[in-house]
Amino acid sequence: MTMQMHPTLALGLALGMAVVRGQASAAPEDARSAILKAQETQASMPAYKVEYRANDLPNGETVTSTLIFVSPDRYHSIDHEGPATEVIRIGKSGWIKIGHAAFERETFDSLGILTRFRGPTLINDPRYELMDARALGPAKIQGRETLAYEYAMSGRGETSRIRLWVARDTGLPVRATDEFGNDVVKQRISWDIEYDATLTVTPPSFSAEGAALDALWLLFDECRTLASSELHAKPKAEFELGMATLERCVNAQPQDPIGFVVLARLLWDKAYRDPGLEDDEKLAHLEWGLRCTGRALALKKDLFEAILWRGLLLRVKAKVVSNEALQRQLDAEADALRDQVKRLRSEGALPHPDLEPGQWPQPPSR
Repeated sequence: MTMQMHPTLALGLALGMAVVRGQASAAPEDARSAILKAQETQASMPAYKVEYRANDLPNGETVTSTLIFVSPDRYHSIDHEGPATEVIRIGKSGWIKIGHAAFERETFDSLGILTRFRGPTLINDPRYELMDARALGPAKIQGRETLAYEYAMSGRGETSRIRLWVARDTGLPVRATDEFGNDVVKQRISWDIEYDATLTVTPPSFSAEGAALDALWLLFDECRTLASSELHAKPKAEFELGMATLERCVNAQPQDPIGFVVLARLLWDKAYRDPGLEDDEKLAHLEWGLRCTGRALALKKDLFEAILWRGLLLRVKAKVVSNEALQRQLDAEADALRDQVKRLRSEGALPHPDLEPGQWPQPPSR
């Protein structure tokens, strides 16, 4: 069996493991301190490029890749084996290209990889233990004077043997090797690091059609962030701007009921939770929310979240209006919707995944 690991992930894991501080170690304090200082210095650099190489020891298969990192949250990786895979990540936005295909949006969370790649947040990670650190002495790497170190990294069922070469003039790591695995399958990773503050990572270029679609993805990324925020607590102008952005997302996919339900939830939040609103402002938000649930139910009549939020909007409206007959009417409608939600749940209705907290519908695909 050959152990396979995506090169970018393997690189992040390897670099991350190189900066973890062991909880207990018999290593000489000076060697361990030198290793940690070098990795912390690396973490402070604005940009660098890594040439990465991984070998499966049993069969000699090799994977190579190039990765550029620009602080605080940009990276560009190119995996060179097979159909070359190219990934660009900027903040929460990601793009992927395989072979000669065009870049497309990729919805994956690389935060863990980025954190391990940068290093400092893993220094006190309890999952790993740094052991047996020792200085190996001076060495020349590509004509540069370095000091070499070796240490063991133990955690999550595996032990790695890591060697690290630190430039004497800058105190920065310039090369490392890492060997890990078990008695059956082992892998050796090596990487060379070049520091260059002029490196950049920019979004890919698109055709006019692709650019329009990518702009829509960026809009939906923004809407996903807004939907997970405490938007009701924002100042009036900021709340209204956020709601206008969310409405643009909903209008981009008018046949999807989910966006209307999220809008209704946020409008209920505002009317129910904001003590600074006047009654007429509350009613305006409630009526907007009721229109949203009406649109959602017209598209999917048994969407129980739409029924649930419609009932809650009616319940708040009953407390805001002054007409007692209208209050009773609104409460009766809310009671009927509450009973309908209970029935749907008893029949096995499940929450829609895009209506989980912090979620937002996916934008149109290519």
